[in-house]
Amino acid sequence: MPVLVVGHFNVLHPGHIRLFKFARTLDSKLLVAIEGDRLAGSAAHVPESLRLEGVRSCSLVDEAFIFNESVPKLIDRLRPSFVVKGREFETRFNPEARIIQGYGGRLLFSSGEMQFS
Repeated sequence: MPVLVVGHFNVLHPGHIRLFKFARTLDSKLLVAIEGDRLAGSAAHVPESLRLEGVRSCSLVDEAFIFNESVPKLIDRLRPSFVVKGREFETRFNPEARIIQGYGGRLLFSSGEMQFS
């Protein structure tokens, strides 16, 4: 089963790339769900079609798509092995956690920090 990352992705930046790189270490297929304009509301500073184009241009992403349902409903429908979020969400309430645990998936948080060797 694939790895899922969800977000607005108004401007694709290095933190997103690091998030995608971490997610790809968990499985060979990375799905990125982009909140549609209707769902994102005022958080969508860039039209959904352009946000989708930006994410699809990243070679780390196998499939990107727009969604307009609640995140818990999306996750329950897709049932990915892993859902990856940025570290900033680790101390927040994550309503999807119960659903993910219910089917045996895992919610993971990536620091997004650069790794130098």
